[in-house]
Amino acid sequence: MVLNLVLPVPSQPLITEQKTARGVSDPSPQGTPSPPQGRGNKVGDFSQFTNGVSRKLQLKSVVHEEFMKVSQMDDTLLLRWLTAHVLSVEQRLDILQPADAAITLPQNLLSAIDEFSGKIFLSPNLGAYKERPNDRLIKMLKKRPDLLPLGLKENKQAMKVVKTKVDVRFTQLRNSAKKPIHASLGKYDMIREESVGPFTPVIKLTQELIESVGGRGCEVTTTLPLVARVAFLRLTYTDKNLLGSDHKAGPSYWDTVDKNLKEIRDDKQNEPKKISQVFTRILQDDREKYRNSNVVDDSLDGLAEVAETNDWDE
Repeated sequence: MVLNLVLPVPSQPLITEQKTARGVSDPSPQGTPSPPQGRGNKVGDFSQFTNGVSRKLQLKSVVHEEFMKVSQMDDTLLLRWLTAHVLSVEQRLDILQPADAAITLPQNLLSAIDEFSGKIFLSPNLGAYKERPNDRLIKMLKKRPDLLPLGLKENKQAMKVVKTKVDVRFTQLRNSAKKPIHASLGKYDMIREESVGPFTPVIKLTQELIESVGGRGCEVTTTLPLVARVAFLRLTYTDKNLLGSDHKAGPSYWDTVDKNLKEIRDDKQNEPKKISQVFTRILQDDREKYRNSNVVDDSLDGLAEVAETNDWDE
């Protein structure tokens, strides 16, 4: 916003003439007084002119006094005064009407953010859980004009609001996902310094995670790759370096998850078959470690061996 605050200093009197009822010219008392002429004029000589401008603009007494002080400033001080007041006006306008206040996102877009964020989060193909899911969802929404109209897509301020909504949503999902994982480990033995159960079998834990993240109506299939990914998440959760005094994984949990995923990819040169073998072993170890006595775990035989592919998968 640029405000041009230029005070006109006319070289000729601006007293206007109006016709009276008898047709006689009459100087208007509303005209702007002319500043004094001549080289010998001092700042104080302009008081009459300044008072006239103040009356014409009907300035309040407090503002009038400020105006009289300003009128006596030299050019350098006047420039600084004007700059400070322009910035003050901008600041007040931002308070009265914040940039995001006028942006209203369509309800179908908000619903899509809720729905697809859960599905992206539950994808076993996800390479990281911080930042990357957000980028995937934004990228997918930009391909869907039915969800993200061109007017919103090309509006930088609107896209900033969309990104904020997406960021907040994935933060909520990460917090929600940790709860069933923690509960699946049962009680924590202070002497043995480990969880002793009763444990939640990994297939049931996967189903609980789907419901916790996506809701009861979430259409995500419990596949073998997803179950293996959940076993990996539980394995990382039990890292003693992450546990706080309450025996819950702390705020660095998801950073560690992303770091471990990257190490697996780097170690196996991003070869899908070798990476799959790593997760298969993690799943086998999980089923062995978190087996409850006298309880038969669900069979893996009925699970699809291939993960679902979607628009957001890399």
